[in-house]
Amino acid sequence: MELTDTLKAVGAVLVLVTPPGSVLPQELTQDVLVIDEPATIPRRFAGDCANDVRERETGGRPTTDDESRAVDALLGLAAFPAEQVVAMSLSKRGLDHDQLWERKRQVH
Repeated sequence: MELTDTLKAVGAVLVLVTPPGSVLPQELTQDVLVIDEPATIPRRFAGDCANDVRERETGGRPTTDDESRAVDALLGLAAFPAEQVVAMSLSKRGLDHDQLWERKRQVH
């Protein structure tokens, strides 16, 4: 019996996580839905991400310069890690840009 029949019987789903460029065996291509998340977030989303996390945590909006610096730091990250490094770089005084860059380096 195939694994798909076993999983379907209990209402389960198998999630395969592979590195970019992976090639599935021919016999699996009809049974697998491929969802490819972009490796990096676009500039507009980076700004939205930084602003949303900051507003949620501190209630304030950043200055244009502050937002621009945050966006520069977040480019190259996927959505979830970007939100995480912003949240971990916030303090009562605002966003610590040096810490934001350091956390980005740690993620990569």
